[in-house]
Amino acid sequence: MMTKFFAYRTVAEAFKHNYTINSRMSDDIFGGQILADKLSKLNSSQQSIESLSRWCISYRKKAKQIVETWDKLFKSAQREQRVSFLYLANDILQNSRRKGSEFVNEFWKVLPASLKHVYENGDENGKKAASRLVMSYPRRMFILCGIPLCRKLREWKLFSVLK
Repeated sequence: MMTKFFAYRTVAEAFKHNYTINSRMSDDIFGGQILADKLSKLNSSQQSIESLSRWCISYRKKAKQIVETWDKLFKSAQREQRVSFLYLANDILQNSRRKGSEFVNEFWKVLPASLKHVYENGDENGKKAASRLVMSYPRRMFILCGIPLCRKLREWKLFSVLK
């Protein structure tokens, strides 16, 4: 393993570098309020969704708390921000599958109702997004956990979203 050595001209320069490293490390501490702040800043850009998704996945052992916070803030979010929440959940589900089923197990407790809410109460953009996500789930769920799809989809009432 290689160790990096830094040459500093002044004590202030060394302090500034150490402060920058430590402040970056403190960004990686998990907390409900930190997650709530990150979710409140979520927007529809791919970068915003993917970076928050990676952050959430890095705390997959806290999947229950993450999804509970996601659901609480989803319900209180503005109508146009709810689609970004759905895209975030979708990205987390797709990219966490290799590491474990924690997020799958938690999101499927709240996601069907969230999709239905956006489909029934959203604007045209929200309805289209919810429809696309629902139509892509059968294939993804088979990949994620190999469950009998029709039975699970009926349990989750996802088919009723598109009626």
